[in-house]
Amino acid sequence: MATITRGARPRLFLSAGWYALAMLAVALIAFWPVYVSKLPWGAEYWVNLHAAGVVLWMLFLVVQPWLIRRGGRALHRRIGKASYALVPFIIVSAVMLAHSRTAAMTPQAFAIDGNGLYLAFAATILFAACYALAIINRRDPWVHPRYMIATALPLIDPLTFRLLLFYSPLAPSAIVFPAIGYALTDLILLALAILDRNSPRGRGVFLKLLPAFVIVHIGWFTLGQTDLWLRLCAAFRDLPLTG
Repeated sequence: MATITRGARPRLFLSAGWYALAMLAVALIAFWPVYVSKLPWGAEYWVNLHAAGVVLWMLFLVVQPWLIRRGGRALHRRIGKASYALVPFIIVSAVMLAHSRTAAMTPQAFAIDGNGLYLAFAATILFAACYALAIINRRDPWVHPRYMIATALPLIDPLTFRLLLFYSPLAPSAIVFPAIGYALTDLILLALAILDRNSPRGRGVFLKLLPAFVIVHIGWFTLGQTDLWLRLCAAFRDLPLTG
């Protein structure tokens, strides 16, 4: 992350680490039945790799604002450079995990759930886009931290999905659950844009991201439900990526 000067220290950004820490706590609860409770030996190889990358990223989001608040700018920059390796690791592990899951499906299961690849790809693409924009603007102390905060938003849907699946009375639904998760994500992004409206600089970041998130989210209910998308998923499944 870029440094933030004294005149550019909105409480939202210096407190962002606490929100990232809260998301980690929620993730522990959301993934407890299907993943956390099975550690250290019960989880799949690609799940472990991807989970490790995402947890490291969230810890990254916890530590970096704290370093700025404490004046540790030099360490902040050194840790930031580590993201050049961490983010590709997260993206590659996400792709490999998606492939291993779909490759393991029976033809019958794939015909029903294969299009679910959209959810994983959407989260990965949005995360990668927000990170890329953060790096492009790494020398701008107003714009850079806003894009970094946005990298956590794609995690909201998978967390919401599992919280609803394991802890709510609602029947599992590939339409209703993502609709709730996506709506919550977009509402949070809108709230950030509103809270940021009086900032002297950088206030357009969240507002610019909102249409991109909405379009990608709508894609699940349109493109993601088509035979064309399922054929693309089948082509991806047939790639020799995982054993």
